[in-house]
Amino acid sequence: MARPDPTAEVCEHVAAAMRGAQPFATELVMDEVGGVADAVVRCKVCARPYLIELLDWSGPSRVQRRYRTSVVDEAILKKYLHNLARGSCDVKRAPAERQSFESRTKLSRTIVTLDAKDLSVVGVESVAADADIPVSSWRERLR
Repeated sequence: MARPDPTAEVCEHVAAAMRGAQPFATELVMDEVGGVADAVVRCKVCARPYLIELLDWSGPSRVQRRYRTSVVDEAILKKYLHNLARGSCDVKRAPAERQSFESRTKLSRTIVTLDAKDLSVVGVESVAADADIPVSSWRERLR
């Protein structure tokens, strides 16, 4: 569990997204299970990058998914994508790169619920500044 970073604010385009809107363009799917589980996405309006990570799922075929949203620094994202594209023969490198990238994002108060089929908004909520948000992998929590 972790508390949101007080400096991590999502853009108004995401915060005010209405049901059915599709505010995100997918930059990189990091994990999936019948749809996006974890991904780097960008706001379609202002191009601000975010890391969305699966908290839980519900509905038929588990398509309604709640994600914690973290703000991503553009320079850190650029370096991460560069390092992934470069590749490595060390099988431990990609997971280490991901862990390093994730540790440098800033957890926001925004929780987005999306339809996994098309990443359309089901709901957007802002949790309390002192809320405890799960930060462990969905693979550890959802079985």
